[in-house]
Amino acid sequence: MLLRGLGADLCLMPLNATTLTGIQPREAGSAAGLLRTLQWLGGGTRGLSVLVTVYGTATRHATGSPHTVLAEGATSAFLAGALITVCTVPVAALMIKGRRPARN
Repeated sequence: MLLRGLGADLCLMPLNATTLTGIQPREAGSAAGLLRTLQWLGGGTRGLSVLVTVYGTATRHATGSPHTVLAEGATSAFLAGALITVCTVPVAALMIKGRRPARN
C-alpha cells in the first residue's frame, strides 16, 4: 500500500500538469473534471476489475491449503498489475510530449 501511494503521488501530479498545460483558463474546470473522471474510470473501475478477475481465476485453479490458494491468487494479481505497468510506461513515454513555452 505504501508503494502504491508513493507511486500514485509521483505520477499523478506531473501527469495532471502535463495534461492541463495549454488549456484556456475558462476551460480549466471542465478539463480538470474530465481528466479526473477518466482517471477514475481507467484506474479505479477497469483496473480493479481486471485484477479481481485475475485473482479469482488464479484462486479457482490453485490447489493446496487455503493459504497457498490465497497466495497464488495474490501473486497472479500483482504480476498482472506489474505487467500492465510495464506495458504502459513505453506508451506514456511516447505519447506525453513536453511543451516549450512560447518565446516573446
